[in-house]
Amino acid sequence: MSQRFVEQNLKAPATADFCSVLDAKVSNLGNNKYKVSAYVDSENSFGANIRTYYICVLKSNGDSWELESLDM
Repeated sequence: MSQRFVEQNLKAPATADFCSVLDAKVSNLGNNKYKVSAYVDSENSFGANIRTYYICVLKSNGDSWELESLDM
């Protein structure tokens, strides 16, 4: 789910290549909140492929997810 929020902040989301689940770190913060630390490779506005590390905090609201914070 964090990938959807990250894609919204990329210059070229169609070029996004996220790390594998094995490379991502997911932490349960309690109260239905989760912290995801991972990276994505994607093109910047100059067309160069760059790696961006991110930390995303999400909250589950049953049927939907809410973005608490996103640091890229």
